[in-house]
Amino acid sequence: MFAAISGQHLALAEVGTHAKLTVIDVMRGATCLETATEMAFGQPAFALEGGTLYRIARGSLIATEVESGGESARLSVVSEQTLLYPRPEGVFAITAV
Repeated sequence: MFAAISGQHLALAEVGTHAKLTVIDVMRGATCLETATEMAFGQPAFALEGGTLYRIARGSLIATEVESGGESARLSVVSEQTLLYPRPEGVFAITAV
């Protein structure tokens, strides 16, 4: 299992063919969001920053607002070869090709 925390949100990723992601509001003790991400180099490709969950799905970087659930595709990436790292202004994606 992989975890990330940002503010009052905790993201947990279960490892598998696709990693199941669960985002929890730790202040309320409630699940905010459930989704999945691709795996890259043996780890789930996701990052949590500033109330936004970033993940890889079908070759796209997807940003999901945790509270509203609104999603937007940000850019195309290489499936199963891109890892995400949180930054204060969003996310940093690294692709190994």
